[in-house]
Amino acid sequence: MELRERKGKIVRRIMVYTHNSIGLGHAVRTMALIDGMRRANPGIECLVLSGTSAPQIFLDQGVEIIRLPGVRHALDLPGHPFLPRNLDSFSINELIAWRRKIIDECLLHFNPEVIMIEHSLAGLMGEVSPLLAARAAHYPANASPALIHLSRGIYRFDPQFIAAPDDFPGLPPNTNILRLYDAFYVFEEKKMVDVNREFFGHDPTIESKIRYMGRISARNADELGNPKEFPGAPWARNKPFILFLLGRFGEIEDLHLRILRVFRHLGLDKGRDILIVPDVYLKPETLKALKAHPEFRDVQFTPFIPHLVDVMAKSDLVVCRAGYNIINEVMLTGVKAVIIPEAHPSGEQERRTASLSGDGLLVRNERSCLSDDIEDDLNTMMHQPPRPSSGDYDRFRIGRIIVEELEELLSRRSQDLE
Repeated sequence: MELRERKGKIVRRIMVYTHNSIGLGHAVRTMALIDGMRRANPGIECLVLSGTSAPQIFLDQGVEIIRLPGVRHALDLPGHPFLPRNLDSFSINELIAWRRKIIDECLLHFNPEVIMIEHSLAGLMGEVSPLLAARAAHYPANASPALIHLSRGIYRFDPQFIAAPDDFPGLPPNTNILRLYDAFYVFEEKKMVDVNREFFGHDPTIESKIRYMGRISARNADELGNPKEFPGAPWARNKPFILFLLGRFGEIEDLHLRILRVFRHLGLDKGRDILIVPDVYLKPETLKALKAHPEFRDVQFTPFIPHLVDVMAKSDLVVCRAGYNIINEVMLTGVKAVIIPEAHPSGEQERRTASLSGDGLLVRNERSCLSDDIEDDLNTMMHQPPRPSSGDYDRFRIGRIIVEELEELLSRRSQDLE
């Protein structure tokens, strides 16, 4: 569809795409950035396009979201295919085509000044082709929306950035998608990952467009752990507790049971509640089996919590995976943690834990937790002094910098059009 003519006025409309086919980390991270940008400029209006199963992450903060029909990345199946999350009567190609039409309509009617595409440069299976086409060469460069990429740094697979004709309707064949972007904001340190060298083909034409912003979190250090926000919740009481956040992949039931038995053998459960926060995408039968197991009769299960960092800040110990958000929250809060990376083909979580060291952290893979004796290491860790908080994770600083740079970019464009 053809975009409406622009008048040169900066409206501050930002459209944000985040596909969310695996977990909620992308949505939480995206909301953290939106929060940071709105602190810098309260007049910004954001429209989020996402398949997240927790749209309240955005709606509770007054951010409009178009909830795309859900897609899941089936990492437990051969070939790790993308499949419809709930609408099984549709093929995945039919669902992507439908989602692409919704994206196209949103672009036409919202008419954003800025488009932000999070994590997936080309969108899920090329579905953001309408957004890319709005920035492609056949539109006047300064009349099209600014195109911004948001990256956590480490990609699960090499991102697609050469447009195949069948996957990207509206784009000239073999368009280099990277070169359509005006800026790349990476929420990581360059010493951790050089995204251009590792994932973007070491393209010299885009190196100057890449900005390493440092890590981002849904909370800053001075906002952590306010129990008044959670009246009546288990973690709002003064009683100590241990928090389980073990995702949805792997030997979930056996892993919970094994760690729980170690805790009880060491007496770590004495005087402490055990709180399990099941993943929102955990298979219902797995959750049912956990709750029905006799060894979990005294364990508390709580529904989805949008900002787990608040709960971490009040816990004695966290047992968790090694996703981007969780690791940031562990380091920000200083909580002691048993970290068990999920095993994915890309080795993304293992790589993230390889950079962790120091007292108060115990990193073990799933096989080690299930087969080896971890009691001595865990007991030693629990007797170590508290860990200090580390890192910045300031979403307001990051948001302010990005807003200032967007304003500069859009002002230059407006002047060029006059």
